[in-house]
Amino acid sequence: MEEHGEVCLAEEAERLWRSGMRVDEVSRRMGVDAAWVESVISPLLEDETRPEKVRPIPPR
Repeated sequence: MEEHGEVCLAEEAERLWRSGMRVDEVSRRMGVDAAWVESVISPLLEDETRPEKVRPIPPR
């Protein structure tokens, strides 16, 4: 059986958002509600601002 390269909607929304598209652009392109896109990317925003993810400032 052949695979058709199916992608999870959440993964596609994340990919589009990471490519630089705004939430409303992702929503329009995918034909989904902007609130759903927000719910998909909000954990990513939280993860990026966690202290262990932030680069420390080097001492002078």
